[in-house]
Amino acid sequence: MMIFVSGGVRSGKSSFAEQVVEELADDSEQVHYIATSKAVDAEMIERISRHKQDRIALNRDWILWEQPYDIKKLISNFSSSNLILIDCLTILVANELFREGYNWTSEEYGKKLIQQLLSTFYMLNEKCKHIVIVSNELFSSGVASDKGSYMYMYVLGNLHQAIVQACDEAYFVQFGIPQLMKSKNEMRELR
Repeated sequence: MMIFVSGGVRSGKSSFAEQVVEELADDSEQVHYIATSKAVDAEMIERISRHKQDRIALNRDWILWEQPYDIKKLISNFSSSNLILIDCLTILVANELFREGYNWTSEEYGKKLIQQLLSTFYMLNEKCKHIVIVSNELFSSGVASDKGSYMYMYVLGNLHQAIVQACDEAYFVQFGIPQLMKSKNEMRELR
C-alpha cells in the first residue's frame, strides 16, 4: 500500500506519517526511515535532531537511511515485511534537480527525473508491505517566475499528481490535523 502525506511547513505531516507507519506495522515487521535532508545549516540540524527524537519516542527501532538522492540504490535492502517512510519528497526533488553536473533548466531532464522517481516509488511499493511518502504543499502561492523555481514546482507538482493517482490513501495535514483526501479503503482510526 502506498500512502501520500502532504501539508505546509511545520504542519505536523511528518509526525502524522510516523504515526501511520507505527499503526500499520506489527511487532515482527521492520520500519525504515529514508531521510532526504542534508544537515546544511543550524535550522536543518535542529529539525533532523527533532525528527530523530520523535522517532525514539515511538518506542520502535527505526532503521535510518540518510539518502539525499538516488534512493533507488536502497531498494535491494528491503523486503515484503518492511514499511518505509520517505521524508521528504520536497527535499529529495530539490537535491535531485539541482545536483551538480545536471541540467536543471532542461524540461527533458525534469521529465526524466519525474519518471525516475515514480519508477523508484512504484518499485518500493511492489517490494515492501507499505510505503509512506511525505511532501510539502507549495502551490498555494502561485507560479514562480524564475526558471529554477518554475522547474522545481513543475517536477514536484507532476510528481504529487502521479503519486496521488497511484496511492491508496492521501492525506493533507494542517495545524496538526490530518484530512483524508483519497482512500481506496475504509479510513482506519489512528491514535
